Amino acid sequence: MIERKRGYTEAMKINNLADNVNITEVSSQNTNTDIENACLDVLVSEKKIDALIFATNYLSIEGLYWIQNNKIKIPDDLAFIGYDGGHSFNLFSPPITYIEQPVEEIAKEAVNRLMDYFIKGESSSKTVHVILNSALIIRDSC
Repeated sequence: MIERKRGYTEAMKINNLADNVNITEVSSQNTNTDIENACLDVLVSEKKIDALIFATNYLSIEGLYWIQNNKIKIPDDLAFIGYDGGHSFNLFSPPITYIEQPVEEIAKEAVNRLMDYFIKGESSSKTVHVILNSALIIRDSC
């Protein structure tokens, strides 16, 4: 999550939009309440909010349900970008733009790290930093 926030903030800065960055963290224990409060804050903000980006699939789905229940029209009222995509994003109209992660590669890397640790006996104190490419799948929600 730290890297996702860093990447978002850096991209906004590169595009001269740093003043528009507004990151709200959501508690895993109060997810629904936090999402509702964050969305309400966005809607009553003095700044015009053009888009919401949710950093996980679960948060994306919860945010979409909140938006739908409050009759906010995507992309007319608000653009929307989620994470991971999946079949659930196809259930919304319009189809949702999302950042796709390389799930198979993540799984392979995780298995390789476990094999290094358990089978090869490599030290657990060894830190491995792996960067995998993601893709922005642009659809009609923004």
